[in-house]
Amino acid sequence: MKNRRTTPILHRAPPSRLRRIPAPVVHRDRVSGDSSGATHVDE
Repeated sequence: MKNRRTTPILHRAPPSRLRRIPAPVVHRDRVSGDSSGATHVDE
């Protein structure tokens, strides 16, 4: 019974991580091209 509950949980974990990766990647592309100098000031 524990094995059957882990299958649905693992299947729901990958979709949640895949959606979080595209969010930060797009933000980094926009910040790098939108304000190239802002990144230097933050550093």
